[in-house]
Parts: sequence; C-alpha cells; structure tokens
Amino acid sequence: MQFLTDETNLSWWQILLTVTISTFLYKLIYRSQNQKHDESPPALPPIASMSVFQVIKQLGKGEMLWIFSKLCEEVKSDVYRFRLPTLGTIYIIGSPKLYREILIDKGSDKPRKFYGRFDLIGGKTSMFGSSTNSKWKTVRKGIAHAFSYSEIARMNVICSNHVEKWIHNTLEPCIRKGASFDPSTEMCRITFGVLLEAAFEYPNVTKEEYRKYSRCLEASLKEYMRIRPFRKLYGPFVKEYQNAMESVKVIRALSKKILHAYELNPQKSQNKTVIRMIFENKAIASEEDRIAQITGLIIAGHDTTGFSLGNALIQLAKHPDVSEKLYTELSSMEKSERSKSQYLKCVLNESNRLTPVAGLGGIRQTNRDFIYKSQDSSTKMIIPKGSICYFPQLHVNRNKTMYPDPERFYPERWENVSPEMKDARFGFSVGHRNCVGQSLAVSEMHSVLSRLSSEYKFEIEAEGQLENFLTLKYLGARLKASTI
Repeated sequence: MQFLTDETNLSWWQILLTVTISTFLYKLIYRSQNQKHDESPPALPPIASMSVFQVIKQLGKGEMLWIFSKLCEEVKSDVYRFRLPTLGTIYIIGSPKLYREILIDKGSDKPRKFYGRFDLIGGKTSMFGSSTNSKWKTVRKGIAHAFSYSEIARMNVICSNHVEKWIHNTLEPCIRKGASFDPSTEMCRITFGVLLEAAFEYPNVTKEEYRKYSRCLEASLKEYMRIRPFRKLYGPFVKEYQNAMESVKVIRALSKKILHAYELNPQKSQNKTVIRMIFENKAIASEEDRIAQITGLIIAGHDTTGFSLGNALIQLAKHPDVSEKLYTELSSMEKSERSKSQYLKCVLNESNRLTPVAGLGGIRQTNRDFIYKSQDSSTKMIIPKGSICYFPQLHVNRNKTMYPDPERFYPERWENVSPEMKDARFGFSVGHRNCVGQSLAVSEMHSVLSRLSSEYKFEIEAEGQLENFLTLKYLGARLKASTI
C-alpha cells in the first residue's frame, strides 16, 4: 500500500509540472505572436530635402562631405536618403554597425555607376573599379602575394632610402635657407617614388615626372569623377574636358613605360613585386589590361598615403606639445624600433580620425535588404536591395558620444580604445573589397613619420585649406622645419 501511495504522489507532481510548463509556453507563444502582429513593417529612412541645383553647386565647391553631416542633424537620423544627379537616390549610412554589416556582406559590391568612371582614366576596367567576379578574384588573389610580410619588409627598406634622399635633397636645404615646403605635395612625391620602385621595379622617377603626372591626374579626376549631368553632350567643347583627354594619355603613357621597362629588364627582381604578379597573372593577358591595372594601383596607392602623412605633419606642427611628447618617446627607443612606437600609433590614429583621407568612406551597392534600428528610436528602417550606400567617415569620426571633445586633436584617446571606437574604423575598408595594399600604407606612414619626428620639429607658416575631392587634404599649407 505504501508503494502505491508513493507512485500516486509522483504521478500527481508530474501532472502539476506538465500543466505549469504548458501554461508558460502558451503565454510565451501568445505574447510573441501579438508582438509580431503589433510590429509595423520597417520604413524607408527619412529623405533629406536639398534641391538638385544646390547639390550640383555644393559638389562643384567640394563641400558635400560637410553637407552630409549637417543633413544628418536636420533629419535627426544617422541613416537617411539623399538624391544625387545621375546616381539617383543614395543612402547615407552614419551608423558604423550598419555599415560594417554592409561591408562584410559578400553580396555587397562597388557600384559601377561610380567606380566605373575610373575606366575612363585607365582605359579598361582595373581591379580597383571592377565589380566582384571570377576575374577580379583571380587578379586580387595574385596581387595579394606582393603584400606579404616579407615583401612589406623589403619595400620598407626602399621607403627608408627615399626618405633619406628627400631629407638630403629637400628638407635640409629648406632648413639652411629658412624656406618652407608643402607637406601634401612632398609626402605624395615620396610615396609616389616608393610605390614605383618597390612595387613596379621603376626606380629613379624624376621630380618633373611626378609633377607632370600629378597635374594630369588631378585634371582627369576632376573631369571624370565629378557628377555633371549632360557633360557628355557639351564636354568636348569645354577646355577642361579637352585637357582631361590629353591628361589621360600622359597617365597611360607612364603606365606603359613602366610595363615596357619591366619587359626589357634583363635583371628582373626575384621578389614578388606587384609588376611581376601582374605580368604573370593569366587573367591579365593583354597589354591594355596590364596598363589599366598599373594605372589603377598607382592612383589608389600613392596619394592616399601621401596625404595622410601630410595631414599628420600639419597636426603635429599645430600641436607642439604632442610633437614634443612623440619626440621624447622616439628618442628613448632604438632607431630600428621607432616605427613601433605606441604613441606614434596614437598620433596617426588621431590624425586619421580628425582628417580621414577617405572622408567619404567607401561606396557600396547592397545585394539584399538590410534592416536597421537606431539606438535612440524604436522605428525600424530598411535599406532595400540594390541601394547605393555612402559612409561619410568624417561625420562618424566626430561623434560626440564616441569621441568626447571631437574637434580636439588628442592622441591619448587611443591609449584605451573602446569597442565602439575600434568597430568604427574603416580607413582601409573591411570585407572582401578592402584595400589590398593597406599593409604597405601603414608601414610607410609609421616609417616616414617616426624618422622625421625623431630629428625635426615643424611649425606652420601657412595652414592652407582643408579640401575634399575624393581625398581629404590640406591645399596651400606650408611648413618650416628645424633640427631638434
């Protein structure tokens, strides 16, 4: 009898437990269904009101980068829509989290509506401006070998040699004469020479070659990359258009000269140089394809690094306390270790935050819908499949929540990096379309700045003006140097 009583009690508790669990699951499912029923479908982001005439005017002045930030405040949303002539509706993404999600999505790609314009300069589609396809993957995979750890070490030696030449031929004479120099121009000249020798086995590029190339590149980019409705109709009758056509010939001629010099070189490098990787890549078979790849890599690979260095030198000249602190740390280190200075890293991070050379960030076209919910709003927004998305890095880099006192140049903020700060850095992009040569760029910046800051101090003679057209840089700035 006792046995039967125990069994009866056990069955009763099983029944009670089953009823309790069933009631809980029923309420949970009921609540979930009600929530789904009550949720409204995601809406499109708000649209910024700005006339086409105003847009064209601001584009011509190079002011759109700053306009994007103002519009963000007006619409009270960090994600909004905006209309651009010829490109149609674009989406401005001011949320680092959403932009990272778009970048790392394998379906997201570079929109040919924008990047296809680079074909007009290179003559054919290059790796830089192509859409993702099997050929692009083969080309990128082959060229990526040129940026391995051992190759970067080799190229860094060449970089150091170019800096020493520049110090001897340009900086020291300026100091002796009490003359100034343009940091944007001079740093780009260094990186141009480094890239051509280290990557393309084309040493001893002359100052005149660089100046001519630089003038022609500026003329062609300003003609072909600006958004100008109906330009094709009247362009051939405009002097700037005609100059751009001639400039493109000069740019391609240098790429052809580099290619032919490599072909005729009896002592080709055994290293995995970029020119060798291009030459041996079966996906780049014709001379026109090779010229286009060389042109695209030179355009993308020299002035972004050069302008970043120029911006950093100007920031150091404007903030002598930071310059002194950097010098103190560098002088306490062995010369061979100075490029690894932690404070130098902070200085470069802060300079790139305040004056990001790619102020507009990357541009991507989505291949699926993205749903976004801002932190301060319960409204869900949808970025539809096929949308062209801009990420104004300059705006995000001045986020007051993420960066207290955002207009201040304060390298110490990078000594304790928050996860939000880390995730908001897109200087070289992320995902499958990130910068293939970023390791070289980082190495150059650390090498050049550590060398100059350890022996020289700089002061502003003329600050120049911060200008944005494809790249954010100071134009017309002049620095004076002195030996420490």
